[in-house]
Amino acid sequence: RHVCYPLHVHIAKDNREFYATELTPFFKHINDLEDAHEGGLKFGHPQDLYSHQKCLGVGGAMKNKTYACHLCNIHKDDLNKVNDVACDDCIRLGRRHEGAPTPCYHQTVSDEQLLAGLQQEREALLLQYAHLAVLPLRQSKMRCGNGGINDNRSDMYHVEFEGRSVQSRELHRVMMENELRMRNIVPDGTQAAQLRIQLSEILLTENSYNILCKVLAANSLDEAMVKLEKAIPCLLHLENRSSEAIISRLVHRGWELREDSPEATRQFISLVETLINEKLFGSPECKSSWQFPLEEDGSMGDFKFANWRARRIMLHYNDLVEICLPGDERAEERNSWSSVASLYRDCIMALSQRSDFSDAQIDNFQNMADDFFSTWLVLIGHDGITNYIHMLGAGHIRYFLKKWRNLHRFSNQGWEAYNALVANYWHHRTQKGGGKGEKSKILEIAMWLLRVMMWRTGEGDRFFNNIRHNNENDDNSDYDSDDDDDG
Repeated sequence: RHVCYPLHVHIAKDNREFYATELTPFFKHINDLEDAHEGGLKFGHPQDLYSHQKCLGVGGAMKNKTYACHLCNIHKDDLNKVNDVACDDCIRLGRRHEGAPTPCYHQTVSDEQLLAGLQQEREALLLQYAHLAVLPLRQSKMRCGNGGINDNRSDMYHVEFEGRSVQSRELHRVMMENELRMRNIVPDGTQAAQLRIQLSEILLTENSYNILCKVLAANSLDEAMVKLEKAIPCLLHLENRSSEAIISRLVHRGWELREDSPEATRQFISLVETLINEKLFGSPECKSSWQFPLEEDGSMGDFKFANWRARRIMLHYNDLVEICLPGDERAEERNSWSSVASLYRDCIMALSQRSDFSDAQIDNFQNMADDFFSTWLVLIGHDGITNYIHMLGAGHIRYFLKKWRNLHRFSNQGWEAYNALVANYWHHRTQKGGGKGEKSKILEIAMWLLRVMMWRTGEGDRFFNNIRHNNENDDNSDYDSDDDDDG
């Protein structure tokens, strides 16, 4: 077998405390086992996003946390900003659109190697400027950069201040000297121009140091249970959550166009339900029972689907577009929504490849992901970026494709099915931990699950075939030995 799965069954609330108390020893055992068989045993940890965030101790909900991505150090306000300098891959491929370089949104993955480099950079700054260790300085008032709406040249506390009087300019010069001395830095000279250049460099260095500290604190992997490169994203969850986002954004757009008219809103809900229940999930003769999600206050709720349902809606996305955006005046907008859905489907189709990716195929996938991400940003903007959509646009999926060459084999689809099976068994065929005695409520389920896995993987057939084959050999051996004795 090329792939083996260690089984560790718990029935408990999925939270950080559970990971810290129950799963930390499990992951440690896995890591120790891999270290003991270095080069011959390799573990990957394909999990959903929430599980990865708890295992790594970094990341969170996109736009709610300053550094929400568990894979890079991008700030939440910069999710839709084009890089000032294109990444090495974009430069290598020379991607262009309508004669201009294609916008680059890619972010370097903050794995152990990158964080070690950032830590070295921080330590080098500390060696060069010892005062950085005691930042912030309470008495420091001077600043640099463009941090306000006022003209920096008229701000006494800005390093670029240009006083109108000799007295104000001298006062500012003395302030810059004091700023340097409180940092135990000898001024390069006494002229205002010299002090301004020196202090500007110091203040910019302090800003860089503060950013480094924040990034390292937000992306620290010191308490991580697994290595970042082994936190393989699950394609099942990526497709499911991204599809839900693209579907819900379209329906929300349709809701916005009708929210001033209760009657139009009711008709809209009815049309969406009819499409999904009579065409996508069922038929006119055998309707599905899906209901449009509504909150208690009558507002639109969150759209949640099983992956096969979300995939089916994406395959018929144009039908939903026609319902949400009717009328000739919205033809261009309909084309934009249909285009972004088509680009997204191409990405997911490419990722479903079962064989290993070549370097050229990885580049081709990222080109498709970039086209989707750029189109999505034009259509929705910053608010449309979820954790998984960011992973596509930032090149994080490409990072794992380069590391593992194929992500389909690590999909959690089979394990999600097992999880649903266990949950169904637990809720409908047990007392859910009740009853008398100290007998384990989980052991029997774990043993049953192992038996199910043996038969589904074919290991059960092989096991019993080998036993029968060995028994037949034993019988023949006994028979032969009896003949020899009689002779």
